[in-house]
Amino acid sequence: MFLIFFGGDRGLIEYFKKKILLNDFQEKNLEITKEINFLTKKNDFLSVNINKDYLDEIYRDYFVLGKKGEKIYIINQK
Repeated sequence: MFLIFFGGDRGLIEYFKKKILLNDFQEKNLEITKEINFLTKKNDFLSVNINKDYLDEIYRDYFVLGKKGEKIYIINQK
């Protein structure tokens, strides 16, 4: 009886192994959802209506222009 509690397919050891697997799957799920959100933003960027603010944000990230949280004021001179 004592051996069955710890061993087997439904024992205590298997419970902890499955709990670790569940945590790993949840972390992978979170990473995948973040990647999906990023790819949907990129896909929206390829649409007909180009979001210039998002484009500016990407340029600043890639070329390290400005700082995070920086406010940008656009002045149109005519």
